[in-house]
Amino acid sequence: MNQNTDNKEVLTIEHFMKISAEIQYQLTAIRPNPRAILAKIFAGKHVPEEYEKSLLAAVNVLLFGYEGKRRKSGPHAAIHPLRTTAIISHCMKKPQLLDLIGALLHDLDEDIISDLASQRVQEFQEIFNVAEKSLDQEHQWLLGERRNLYFKRDNQLYYQYLLPIIDFAKNQQMKDLLHVKLADRLDNTLDTHIFLPGVSKYNFYRFVFDLFFVPVFSGVKINEFHIEPSEKESVLLLSQLFKNAIFLSLLRQEGLDILDETTSKLCYGLAVASIREAQWIALVLFSRSRIDFNRQREVLMATMEYCHSGGVTKVQKEKEGGLLDGAFIQWFAEDEKRKERLRDLFIAKDQLAEVIVAFIATFACFIHDPNFYIQGIDRSGVNPISSP
Repeated sequence: MNQNTDNKEVLTIEHFMKISAEIQYQLTAIRPNPRAILAKIFAGKHVPEEYEKSLLAAVNVLLFGYEGKRRKSGPHAAIHPLRTTAIISHCMKKPQLLDLIGALLHDLDEDIISDLASQRVQEFQEIFNVAEKSLDQEHQWLLGERRNLYFKRDNQLYYQYLLPIIDFAKNQQMKDLLHVKLADRLDNTLDTHIFLPGVSKYNFYRFVFDLFFVPVFSGVKINEFHIEPSEKESVLLLSQLFKNAIFLSLLRQEGLDILDETTSKLCYGLAVASIREAQWIALVLFSRSRIDFNRQREVLMATMEYCHSGGVTKVQKEKEGGLLDGAFIQWFAEDEKRKERLRDLFIAKDQLAEVIVAFIATFACFIHDPNFYIQGIDRSGVNPISSP
C-alpha cells in the first residue's frame, strides 16, 4: 500500500466508537433530525452547500427504510451506512457527491428494498423520489449505475461480487466505488466493538515475547469487565477478515490499492483494522481458553514455521503438509456455508488459534510489503499453489 499514510492508523478504535456513539444517540431520538445526523457525519466540517439538499434527502430515505430494524450487534440498522459515510468524510479532504450519496445508499437495494413490507412501499417510493429528484439527471443515472454494482446477488461468491466494482473503478475511473466499498469493509470490520471493547490496552506482540522469554510470565490479565466474543461474534469477525484478505489481494494485483490518496488510506486502514481485530481474538483466546502455556508455545511455533514456509503468502492445497493448508479453499464458499465451516473451526480451539495467528501474519504482510498479495486468489477464484 502507498506509504504516504506515514504508517498512521486511519481510524482508531476509540475514534470509531466516538463516531458510533454520536450517530447512535441521534438515532435514538423520537424523531431523528437528519440535519443533526449530517453534522455528526461531517464531524464539524463544512457540508458543501450544493450537496446538502441531496444528503438530507438520502438520510430521510435511510430513517424511513430502516425504521425499527437493528444490526446483528444491536444498534439501529441505519448506523452502518451513516457511519460508512462518516468514514468517507473523515478520510477524504474533499469528498464528491457520489462518494457521499453512494456511501449513504450503498445497501439500499440489499437491505431496504428487498425487505420492505408491502404496506410501506408506496410511502418509501415517495420519500425516495424526493431524494432522487434532488439530484440532477446525470447524478441520478450515475447513482443508479452504482446501486446496481453495490447490490450483492444471492449465491454470488464474494470475489464475483467484487470484480465488477474493481473493473468499473479501473476502466471507467469510478474511484468512488472503491472509496465506498473500502469504507464499508472498514465499518463492518470494526463493528464488533460497539458492545465488545476488545483488548486495546494489551499488546499481542508483548504477550508473545513474554510467553517465550519471561520465565515468571503468568499470562495476560484481562479485567473482569472485559466481554469475551461469543461464537457468533467470532465467526462473523473471522468472515470479515477473510473478505478483507480477498479484497486487498485483488486490489493489489490490479494496482488499485494506490489508485488515489483516499484509496491508499482506506486500504492501509483496512489492513491495520484487520490485524488489530485478529490480535484481539488471539489475546482473548490465549488468556481465557484452556490451552496451557506449553501448548500455546507449540501452537505459536507451529504457526511460525507455517508462515515462514510461505503458508500465508499463497493458497495451498488441502493436506499439502501444513496445518492450515486448504483453509482458504474451505472458506471460499457462499456466506452461509463459509460461516458454517467457521463455526466448526471455533470449536477446535487449537486450530482456531493457528488460523488467527496466521491472519495476523497475513495482514502484517499487507502492511509491510506494498507488493504483497495472496497468490492463488485472482479473477478466476481460488487456485491452490503447490509447494515446491
